[in-house]
Amino acid sequence: MRDPTLRLASLEPASAGASAGGRRSAGAVGAAIQRQTGAVSTSCFPASLVNVLDRMRVHFGAPVIVTSGYRSPSANRRAGGARDSYHMRCQAADVQITGVAPSAIMRFARAQAEVGGVGAYRHTRSVHIDVGGRKFSWFGRGGHSHSRVRLAMR
Repeated sequence: MRDPTLRLASLEPASAGASAGGRRSAGAVGAAIQRQTGAVSTSCFPASLVNVLDRMRVHFGAPVIVTSGYRSPSANRRAGGARDSYHMRCQAADVQITGVAPSAIMRFARAQAEVGGVGAYRHTRSVHIDVGGRKFSWFGRGGHSHSRVRLAMR
């Protein structure tokens, strides 16, 4: 079984350690961001998302556990994801931090300039964070009803 710990770059500038397209290599030196299972795909995350997750790890003093990263269109359908999900563009992560309330993770994520969408699921403690261009928050997604609240552009 593969080690679910993915080594990602720490708080260096976004251009440092980035490869073509602003993506960092999974082997970059730095803080550990954990994948919940070996099946969670994070190697395509853009530097902006990696930087947000690493700042989150430093802020809360605990590893960020990625429960969902990149999803193929078929995997996104099986997960009940949105038709235009940023997961399919590898610009989104669902995360948890042991001992940290989802509401605290959401507050931190909303304060990050790179972050577009932030959401809380009803069926899990995971928090959705994406670096897409749309600024919005949602609550309760993943069931039959959810509410979406647009935030003013920062």
